[in-house]
Amino acid sequence: MKHMIALPELFRHYPELRQRLAWTPLARPTPVELLPRLQAHVRGPAIWLKREDRTSERFGGSEARELEFLFGVALRRGSRRLLAFGHAGSRPCLALTAFAQHFDLETILALRGRGPDPVGRDTPPLERSFGADLHRLDGGPVAFLRLLRRCTARAPRRGGPRLPFVVWPWRAALFGALGTVNAVFELQRQIRCGILPEPERLYAGTDSTATLAGLALGCELAGLRTVVVCPPGQAVRQRALRLARRSDTFLRRHVHDFPAHGLLAGRLVRAAATAASPTPRQARTLLREVEGVALDSAAGAAAMALLVADCRDGAVRAPCLFWYTDPPPLQRPAASVEALPGESRTFTVPS
Repeated sequence: MKHMIALPELFRHYPELRQRLAWTPLARPTPVELLPRLQAHVRGPAIWLKREDRTSERFGGSEARELEFLFGVALRRGSRRLLAFGHAGSRPCLALTAFAQHFDLETILALRGRGPDPVGRDTPPLERSFGADLHRLDGGPVAFLRLLRRCTARAPRRGGPRLPFVVWPWRAALFGALGTVNAVFELQRQIRCGILPEPERLYAGTDSTATLAGLALGCELAGLRTVVVCPPGQAVRQRALRLARRSDTFLRRHVHDFPAHGLLAGRLVRAAATAASPTPRQARTLLREVEGVALDSAAGAAAMALLVADCRDGAVRAPCLFWYTDPPPLQRPAASVEALPGESRTFTVPS
C-alpha cells in the first residue's frame, strides 16, 4: 500500500498553486514545545519553541523547508545536475548537496571565499562525500574555464538536459521564502488545534533572509497578529522585507483574487540589545542549562538574548515563540581535508 503524501499547507490555502508551482516533500511537520523552566527563570510569559531542527533526518533546520519548491522545479524539468553558487562553508550549499544525493542528482558548486557564517572545517569534505563537484569562482581564468567545461560536459547518466539546472541565488531565496510561508501555515494549524496560543512575538533564531521573509509574509497571509523579531542588523531586515514583498508579488501573479495586504514592515521588527540584556553567549548557556537545548548559531544566540531581555523587562506580556533552526550535527566525513583536490583545500576554515 502506497503512503499518501500530505499536500503542503500553502496548496491547501491556495489550490491554484498546485498546478503552477512544483513541490517535493523534504521537511516533515515539526512540533512545538513549552519551555516552563526558562519561563520561570526569566519570570515572563509562556515561552514556546518551534522545533525546526527536526524538519529532516538528512539535513535538519530551515534549509529543508527552503529547498522543497526548488527541488520540485528541478525534478519536474527532468534535471539530473544542479549548479549552485555560494560561499565556501555555507549551510545552504551543504544542504543542497545532501538532498541532491537523496534524489541521485549530481551537484556542481561554484564557491567563492569564506562566508560570514561557515559551518566549519568539515564542510568541503562533507560536500564531497555527498557527491558534489567543487569549483572556485574566484580562482582566476583557469578555474572559470574548468567550471565551464564541467557544466557543458556530456549529459549525465540516465539522460536529462545537457546543461545543469542553475540554482540562481534570487530563485533560491524566493522559493525558500515560500517554503517558510508553508511552515507558518503549519504553525497556524497548530494554533487552531489548541496546541499552543497565538504568540505575541516570534523570535527568529536565524539570519537567513529567506526564513525571515517567509515568517513575515506567512504571518500576514495566515492572519496571525504575531510580530517577527529579527536578529540585530538593519541590513538583514531590509533584505528580508524586499524578499517578502517580492514573494508576495509572485503569489499575486499566480493566484487569482489573491487578497491585498498592507505594508509588511510592521510584521518584521528589529530589536536592539540594551546594556541590561544578556550576551548571546550567556543566553546560549542559559538555554542549555535550564532546558537542555543546544544553541550553536550566532544568530540564534542573539535572538535568544533578545527574548530573555524582553521577558525580564516586561516588553512582552503574552506568550512568545522562538523559531529554533539549529540542525543536529552531521556525521563527520570519512574523507579528510588533505584528500580534497588542491583547489578545494583553500575553502576549509579552522574549526
